[in-house]
Amino acid sequence: MASDGTKLILDTRTSVALDRAGIPKSDWYGGNQTGVPVPNPTSSPSLVGKTFDDLAAEQIKNNKLPPTGTPDMPKGEEMMEVGRCIEVLNPYDWLPGHGENSIELRTQKNDLSVIIPYDGEHGEQKELLFRHAVAFYQSAFPGPGLLNLQCSVHSNVSMSSLIECPDSEAAHAWAQHFRGLFDFKHYSITFLSENIALVVFATDFELREVD
Repeated sequence: MASDGTKLILDTRTSVALDRAGIPKSDWYGGNQTGVPVPNPTSSPSLVGKTFDDLAAEQIKNNKLPPTGTPDMPKGEEMMEVGRCIEVLNPYDWLPGHGENSIELRTQKNDLSVIIPYDGEHGEQKELLFRHAVAFYQSAFPGPGLLNLQCSVHSNVSMSSLIECPDSEAAHAWAQHFRGLFDFKHYSITFLSENIALVVFATDFELREVD
């Protein structure tokens, strides 16, 4: 919306995500909501008669900003360092050159199971089992990264390998959360045939045959 000739972004969460994904502002698209009434499908008393101008004024007041807002991008949560990347498994030691046929994620109590079918003599498949998986994140690849992770260490490890990040601050945070009872590791792998990226925080992993 525009306030006194100044364009203001109300949806700061989306703008932060776009900025973190490296998408230039020239490629952003937004609608002008100046003077537009705020939708109120549930008839909330707090939204009766309000426009987006009112929401902008409240947001500026709550953040103790001048009427023109601020040119600084909201930082959100502090980024966590990933650190070194080490290859712990190369799926192409057994996958054909064209990669996997599909993947299927299953949760089994505290574990995460990744079933990987691939072309073989009898239609083979393997299971990548992550034990005590406290968190995992699956996303399309390529795509914007929505996790608050950053890596300042250059690595030549292939993203199609299973990677462990032994210095990960996020893994350390999980270990602290459980008061050191578990030694969590930060794993990541990208399935290039299926265009899926997977990040897992677990204690360890095992590659198993599936009958």
